[in-house]
Amino acid sequence: MSGERWLIVGLGNPGPGYAANRHNAGYMVADVLAERMGAHFRAGKFQAAVAEGRLAGQPVTLAKPLTL
Repeated sequence: MSGERWLIVGLGNPGPGYAANRHNAGYMVADVLAERMGAHFRAGKFQAAVAEGRLAGQPVTLAKPLTL
């Protein structure tokens, strides 16, 4: 699988009102993975926050949709 990039999309609801809600488990997992990669989310295309890095030597793109 060399040369492949993983795309991991953490689903959730944007905004502080939903921050600790169980429906935001996908956002929480994406945040933990970004922390492990030493990456930070930034505004990306397609109304999503995006972080890029490597996990276990594998190139990874993390995304958190910013739409309701």
